[in-house]
Formats: sequence, structure tokens, C-alpha cells
Amino acid sequence: MKTIKSLFTSTKPELLVTGFVFTEGPLWHPDGILYVSDVDAQVHYKVRLEQKVITEVIRDGSGGANGAVFDKDGCLVICEQDARRVVRYEPDGSITVLVDKYGDKRLNRSNDIILHSRWLALFY
Repeated sequence: MKTIKSLFTSTKPELLVTGFVFTEGPLWHPDGILYVSDVDAQVHYKVRLEQKVITEVIRDGSGGANGAVFDKDGCLVICEQDARRVVRYEPDGSITVLVDKYGDKRLNRSNDIILHSRWLALFY
């Protein structure tokens, strides 16, 4: 059985990127990109860890973006807890609101999301 230590070349903490207020919702892409949300600053970023720099601001005014996942098309699906909705970042840069209500009630600060194997989004 593998242990956590066996997955890493070092267990020593290493500072990779600075300049954030309060980070949440990390999402790793196989291309070497870490997507991370600075919830308090309301900014969602792309970070290239090997360069140790913020590569791109994906969205400023992110609605408190937190939990994130890639959908079957490779698009980001994100819980915006302050905006009380779940959105999809489209390839053209637009945003599609996937859900913001249950019945006639607004969502209550969805925090995290996963995708079921049948591409059914589960969030809480």
C-alpha cells in the first residue's frame, strides 16, 4: 500500500506563490496549471507552479468563487458563494449560470462541487 510520503519527492513545505488574501478552491489541470480562487479579493487565477507566478487573472469580481471542477468539455464549473450560484466559464470568456435557485429559493452560499461519473453535478 502506498503512503502519502511515497507520492512526493519531498515533504518539506515550499512557498510557491504569494500575493493572495485568502485562497480556496484549488483545482489542478494536467497541463501544469493550478486554478485557485482568492475568495476575499474576489479574483480567480491561473497559476503555473513551475514558474512560481500568477499566470492569468481569469475573473476579477468572481462572486466569491470557491469550489471548482472541470466538466466533460473541459470548462470550469465554479461555486460562487457570495453570488449564490453555480456557473460555467465558457471557452469564449462568457459565463453561464447553471443554477442559482432551487424552486423559488436562492441557493445558500454553495461552497464545493464534484461531478458524478454520469456528469451530474453535486454541490453543497
